[in-house]
Amino acid sequence: MFKRSTKITSLLVVAASVASMVPAYAADYKRIESQDGKVYNAQAYKDGIAVIDGDVKNNDEEEIYYLKDGKYNKLSDLNSGDDFDGIHNGKYLDISGEDNFVDLSTGKVTDDNMVENDADDAAANLKKRIKADNDGRYSKASAEKTKSDSDMQVIPGQKYGETWYQVQYTPKSTTDAGVDAYNVYTDANGKYIDADYNIGKVKVEAGGKSVTLKNTDTDDLINDDDTKATVKSPVVIGQDKDYIYRTATIEITNKTTKIEKVNGVKVTTGSAVEAAGDDKTVALNVIQKISKAQASDEADGAKYAKNVTTYIISNEDAKKYDGDKAKLVDPNSGTKYTVANGKIIAYSENLAATIELKTKSSYYYTDVNSVCDDDTKYFDTDVDGNLWMLNNGFVYEWDNDEDWNKVYKVDGSMIKLSVYDKNNMVVWSDDDDEVYSVIGSKNKADDTKTDTNTDTKKVGWVQNTTDGSWSYYTQDGTQVKNNWIQSPTSGLWYFMNENGAMMANGWLLNGGNWYYLSETGAIKTGWIQLSGTWYYLDPVSGGPLGSMKTGWFQDTAGNWYYANGSGAMLHDTTVGGYTLGSNGAWIR
Repeated sequence: MFKRSTKITSLLVVAASVASMVPAYAADYKRIESQDGKVYNAQAYKDGIAVIDGDVKNNDEEEIYYLKDGKYNKLSDLNSGDDFDGIHNGKYLDISGEDNFVDLSTGKVTDDNMVENDADDAAANLKKRIKADNDGRYSKASAEKTKSDSDMQVIPGQKYGETWYQVQYTPKSTTDAGVDAYNVYTDANGKYIDADYNIGKVKVEAGGKSVTLKNTDTDDLINDDDTKATVKSPVVIGQDKDYIYRTATIEITNKTTKIEKVNGVKVTTGSAVEAAGDDKTVALNVIQKISKAQASDEADGAKYAKNVTTYIISNEDAKKYDGDKAKLVDPNSGTKYTVANGKIIAYSENLAATIELKTKSSYYYTDVNSVCDDDTKYFDTDVDGNLWMLNNGFVYEWDNDEDWNKVYKVDGSMIKLSVYDKNNMVVWSDDDDEVYSVIGSKNKADDTKTDTNTDTKKVGWVQNTTDGSWSYYTQDGTQVKNNWIQSPTSGLWYFMNENGAMMANGWLLNGGNWYYLSETGAIKTGWIQLSGTWYYLDPVSGGPLGSMKTGWFQDTAGNWYYANGSGAMLHDTTVGGYTLGSNGAWIR
């Protein structure tokens, strides 16, 4: 992709000449015009497309409309008041419990039951592969049975992505397996993974000896085949393009000996690593990150996940969470989840928090960031898994850390929203107020709040009305070019190119260092994942701030990693005699 220069230029020094500026961009938001009309329901899509149920023209005609290129077209065979029941297979809006489907890309309506048909097709494809692969993993009867569409449970998350299903198969021997069913995840083509075999790496210590369990086969600790891990009570909480995330209980049992440590942490009553029943068994409540890719090996014929990492639900000191954090890590509490940029965002009415999957030495844990308790219940997720909120006349986007960013100002009576992405959403009020707003490519001109003076010269942030780019002007009207500026309100940094336009949404080479700028233009720091590859951008101002790391480096959690010359984090390999785990951290 690129090579990193050895020349180091401090970002703070580069920006010193403009440090006295007072930018307003980071705190800006767009004011969205309201339109008169009654909206009962809406589903946003890309390129300004939406399906809207209501009287959008305020002329007492209540219909379901397909909005494209700023034009509202009535959808035949649909009636105002029909339920919108979610997106199927990335682009089909389910109307009234599978009675009809609207292709969001074209506006065409079909009465074919796509959910049932696709589930049946996936079941048939899966049966062929399982039947051919099975060599003792599943009972013969279970492997050869055609699953019904009701057996094919859709895996949550990835609202606009391809559909994945969860289905169960009976083990050949439930006694040996320790469970009544194995969980299998599959795409529509029947490309599947058995999710209950690979468990990553769980180190168990007892009697002065240790063994690292990598799967649910029995292993040798003190005696032959005396230690076993079993996956119980799995609940899928989300997915992204490459991974499925679930909670589960991993039960580890030794036949004869007291288990003393797991992943380097002493088994202690009341901690997240505690004995269950007797001291020969430890039950770990975990979140598992399971790759959709298949391993090259097999388990009694069955394909299983190539990479799995198991994180114990606790803080870095193996302490259980309590209060709101305990609620947010429990899918049985009513909490909902979405996955964005490799992080799990948990939310419920009035609560939101980011769950980061981390490691400290050999202890894999879930770091629940500060809980935000804004009083709202109006949420939606977008195509990339980002969480959005509507509250008191503002639309906010979760920063995937611990706070909300204000993005749009809308009418204060609005209480519902549907989001495809930042540039495509519908926001509407209840029946009494009868106003709505459509944010999309053909939306009416928006009033953008900027930091400007009352005289004619340009000062602060100014948006180009032709191409939409942003520029910054100093108090004397000088346009900043080929330089950095820092927001005094948020502390975030932005870069103006040689033409004075703010750069955004991509890599920047400056002063011999590579930086990554978000879609808002703000410099990114810490871990980022792009196209499945992880990069680490220095979060310390002397780094320089935001500069991409290569070679050996230590993150803020104290773990060591290695990135190649392109900045890509290496994993599951050895560098200079040092072993890197599946999460990239050096295994000490």
